[in-house]
Amino acid sequence: MLLIYSINQDSYSSLEPTFIACNPGDGRDESELTKNRKLLYKKWLKGFKEPLDNIEGLLLQDAIESSSPIFEVIQAVSLTGFNKAKENEELRVHLVSDMLHHTNQWSLYNKGG
Repeated sequence: MLLIYSINQDSYSSLEPTFIACNPGDGRDESELTKNRKLLYKKWLKGFKEPLDNIEGLLLQDAIESSSPIFEVIQAVSLTGFNKAKENEELRVHLVSDMLHHTNQWSLYNKGG
């Protein structure tokens, strides 16, 4: 399962995934004798790859925010997103950001931060 969250100044108060989907596989590693690889590829393309590619434009929109609560969002994701995982399932967080944590309570922009 892949969950993608978009961070903005209001994210940690109402955190919902921007993208959520399981990768069904594109059929390349399936046997042509037992599976319809073209149909599996089409299902993967329409149901996973294209929606994932389309999310990039949404996430890269320019926006001016007065805060960037990155640490709060990471905590919220661990509480809300990880509860969807199965027992003994490997969980990973990849953070991609062009900003630093900045809130009224604590900021990496301030000296001594």
